[in-house]
Amino acid sequence: MKSPKRILPRGTAYEHRAIALAMRLGIDVPPQPLTDAQWTTLWAKIGKTLLRIEPPVPLTLKTLWADIGMFLAEENEPEFAWGPGRRSGSKNKRLLPKPTNEALRKRRQRQKLGRDKY
Repeated sequence: MKSPKRILPRGTAYEHRAIALAMRLGIDVPPQPLTDAQWTTLWAKIGKTLLRIEPPVPLTLKTLWADIGMFLAEENEPEFAWGPGRRSGSKNKRLLPKPTNEALRKRRQRQKLGRDKY
């Protein structure tokens, strides 16, 4: 049986989502604010936990694991999933009112005078 999805509220910062995921996976999170090195280590632990292969030792491998962790988290984990509803910025263009004849006339006039750049 699948565990229930835990979707965080919209607008939750990326860092808070990563910390919530780490806590759910049982990874120890150091006290905040985290430095860049701590973020890389945290993402490396997330990547290692999600992919379950030998732990990385050199810094370049940690960076690789951090990238893998970010990718796998964004693809599969509920902390990074969109909740119900429309994504921001995906408004339907057909819902916008048509410009009036007066507005179109003024727009053409501005273009003719070189004031309107679009």
